[in-house]
Amino acid sequence: MKIKVDFSKSIRPIGKLNGMNNGPINTYTDRTPEFLDMGVDFVRFHETHACNTKCIEIPFVFRDFDADENDPDNYYFEETDAVILGAVNAGIEVMYRLGMGTETPTPKIFVTIPKDWAKWARIVTHIMDHYNAGWANGYKLNVRYWEIWNEADLYEYWPGTRESYIDFYCTVAPLLKAHDPENRIGTCGFALICDLGRNKTDVEFEPKENSEREAFFRTFLRRVRDERISMDFFAWHFYTKASAYVEVRMRVIDTLLSDYGLLGKTEVINTEWNQVGGGDLNQTVLFHNAVGALGSMIVMQHHGVTKAAYYDAEDRSGYCGLYKFDGTKLPHYFVMKAFKMLREGKTQVESGDASNNIRICASWNGKNGAIILTNEGQAEQIRLDVKNLPVCTVRYWTLDEGHLLTKTQEETYRNGEIRFPLLGNTAVILQLDEIS
Repeated sequence: MKIKVDFSKSIRPIGKLNGMNNGPINTYTDRTPEFLDMGVDFVRFHETHACNTKCIEIPFVFRDFDADENDPDNYYFEETDAVILGAVNAGIEVMYRLGMGTETPTPKIFVTIPKDWAKWARIVTHIMDHYNAGWANGYKLNVRYWEIWNEADLYEYWPGTRESYIDFYCTVAPLLKAHDPENRIGTCGFALICDLGRNKTDVEFEPKENSEREAFFRTFLRRVRDERISMDFFAWHFYTKASAYVEVRMRVIDTLLSDYGLLGKTEVINTEWNQVGGGDLNQTVLFHNAVGALGSMIVMQHHGVTKAAYYDAEDRSGYCGLYKFDGTKLPHYFVMKAFKMLREGKTQVESGDASNNIRICASWNGKNGAIILTNEGQAEQIRLDVKNLPVCTVRYWTLDEGHLLTKTQEETYRNGEIRFPLLGNTAVILQLDEIS
């Protein structure tokens, strides 16, 4: 397979796609050194268990909704302070997910629709002021990203109609934005993005459900556009086995935003994602998922996603997480380190199309950069037709079932093609450093 890469043609900045849900402060450990090692500089706080689940969630911070929202004594910030400061002190940008995360009991205790939307917004503005304006013995941390709810397209998280979430968002978003225009206000991370116009059953939706979801998204975006509602970012989620799924979803998001004149005017952020494989997560499945995860990050980069938060960075997460329960690093940890290499190039440069199984992305900052290739299918012989790259040291790093991001080769590039085999279920990272 021949693929062109032109280092003189800049595309866009490399996004913060190796971000995390939660951390670096965990229940039993401080993972700051590991976060720095992975290059994590964006964290979304959601379903945070680091402080015995008494942090972040609105019902935990403001425990009695009938209390006076203007009285600092009615807020419990201490444990939320601990996890947010743990991130900010490590130089990590924070997103605060508003609302409530997963709750098992039925009927729900905390996952409820606020009974007074204006009061809910006032509670949130006090939380904003605690972290940005020093309110209630608070801080000036410049926390700017505020996500309104989680997965409101699922009844488990928004126990009402989808239309009522649209009403809620269109009510509270302008109030939050008006309170401090510097804050970036955005949608809940929508759980399931439909396939537009699909009339056959796919792995997620029956045709009727698919049609209803499309109507929901179009109604939401139409109101945001027509009423000029604040939507600084559009958030979405995915859980998948292959990067091809992410490609389909990204095209849908691009189409929807374009149809309402919002593409390029609002950030697209993935606030929760994971590469899942089903069955027992043996070594082969784990590495297959890891390669697919890196491929999915490449897809998001090609579509201009600015930030992404992997679920989940907490020690307790056995769901394709970063660690085993004994602290051993899992393959996805090294996926994040691989993307850190790409980010060191700062700017994405032009590369040709690959395929549904093979993904490529390249970066360059004038002195160094990287090329990442992932293969979720069968082995291929790769021929990179490289243009406008100076003489470089090229270090090859391999991520597969036999290599946890291991340097496997080093050579000097002068001109012409770069050739190497790309095995199945394998990622190869070419780290580039100009020889002066």
